[in-house]
Amino acid sequence: MSKMKVRELLLFFMVCLMALSINAQRCPEQDFQVGTGVTSEDIGSVRIPANGELALMTNNNAVGCGNSMSQECPSESLSLVGDNGQRKVTSAAPAGFVDLGLPSGTLWKNKNESGFFTYYQAVRFGRNLPTKDDFEELKSVCKWSWTGSGYKVTGPNGNSIYLPATGWRDPRGDMNLVGFSGSYWSSTPNGSEIAWYLIFYSRELSIAYYSRRYGRSVRLVQNKPDRFVDLGLPSGKLWKTENESGFFTHEEALSRFGKNLPSKEDLEELKSVCKWSWTGSGYKVTGPNGNSIYLPAAGFRGSGNTMYYVGSDGNYWSSTPNGSENAWHLTFYSGGVDMGYITYNRCQSVRLVQDNPKTKEESSQEPAIPIEDIEPVVGEDPETKDESPQEPAAPTAAPPVSVVWGNPKTKEESSPKRAVPAGFVDLGLPSGKLWKDKNESGFFTYDQALSRFGKNLPTKEDFEELKLECKWSWTGSGYKVTGSNGNSIYLPAAGYHNSNGNTDNVGSHGYYWSFSPNGSGYAWLLYFYSFGVYMIDHHHSYGQSVRLVQDK
Repeated sequence: MSKMKVRELLLFFMVCLMALSINAQRCPEQDFQVGTGVTSEDIGSVRIPANGELALMTNNNAVGCGNSMSQECPSESLSLVGDNGQRKVTSAAPAGFVDLGLPSGTLWKNKNESGFFTYYQAVRFGRNLPTKDDFEELKSVCKWSWTGSGYKVTGPNGNSIYLPATGWRDPRGDMNLVGFSGSYWSSTPNGSEIAWYLIFYSRELSIAYYSRRYGRSVRLVQNKPDRFVDLGLPSGKLWKTENESGFFTHEEALSRFGKNLPSKEDLEELKSVCKWSWTGSGYKVTGPNGNSIYLPAAGFRGSGNTMYYVGSDGNYWSSTPNGSENAWHLTFYSGGVDMGYITYNRCQSVRLVQDNPKTKEESSQEPAIPIEDIEPVVGEDPETKDESPQEPAAPTAAPPVSVVWGNPKTKEESSPKRAVPAGFVDLGLPSGKLWKDKNESGFFTYDQALSRFGKNLPTKEDFEELKLECKWSWTGSGYKVTGSNGNSIYLPAAGYHNSNGNTDNVGSHGYYWSFSPNGSGYAWLLYFYSFGVYMIDHHHSYGQSVRLVQDK
């Protein structure tokens, strides 16, 4: 017998042994049909074929490659066996995933997983199964174009994926609306028996919830590795290049991200030190060293999971509370960037920070003491001082010497304090500005306010100082504003006088003109309601309240 024949016989016996080994493992009595999903008992291994499509290896040797089921995958497959029958997914960004330019940086796979899955089966994909927030982002940020049998989903950067209308499988095993509707599981539960999923038709796209026993499609996601940028800030803080996926209440943001959530001071530094350039849907923020990050105008999520102001406004949590029910946040739109505060329950964006390791290392070294900070000994020359003990010098009749080190007292400190004029309040502000204790009577257009009150009209900077330095407490119809010295003023929510001559929002909103213009026909004003205090711009023609200031 030739060597070739021997090899062929050996190969034949090996194949037979493998087949017997596979068939010895019996499937459950109620097997799923090929292509309709698998149970945990069915899973034998996971194979990643050359086309980038993950494929389940079941105990009956049926595997899924691409969108069809066959008996074998391409020979260049990699077989991975997960712990306890679960799949393993590599952390590197593999071929087959697409970067759509989403604010969260999430990558979406370019094909569905083969077959249909109950929720219990789908969650075995682990963290690669998209959350409800991932679908919300995909739904709100991308452009969706119906193709006749699914949607082409195009991201902000022009890249796209295709979600086919694969229908769904009911608990009896029947397929429904194939080619007319798409139904994709998220990882997010809603109670003990139901879960959230994406569902669409040619004219409808929504996030809904239903029984976990239905078979739905699965499209996987993968997060980009964290990247932080050094913007050359004085604090040395590094800023992450992308938002965290989804929207968070303040409590969720604090518990999940902890010390990596930026403080109010971090956001103020970013606002004041960097150059902010509006792109049409967010801001490019460029640091002193020329490096930049992008903050998308992702809007916010309100009650009922409704999204507001996506593409026009950005709202980013800080870690800093403001009282028991509010916290500071960065808010912006095309007309400006501001710090304000809002109720803890608002669901907003999060952008993380990280200490610069170099800065931390430098700060850990013992700092040198500047010469001007060393306290001198009057009457001794530091260069010729004898180290041996000296007899104390006898007192003389000369007047005592007064030596002052550091900055001399300011003019205000060295001169007697001036009395506060009647009707004005000293809030202990850094600028020394005094605020009047009452509004001027009536409403004023910007031109009327400017011509009548002139330099006593507060500037945008005066309002910024009042907003940031004082404690604001909502009373039900306005704000009590308390300064660092305990003194306070009251700003009523007086509403405004619109161009038709009607007064609106009395008792719920306040609008106060500043001296500062913002382009032709617009000027800055202080705007507030029960949930927040902001600086916005408004047209000159509207009638707003006026509260005067005076220098010390």
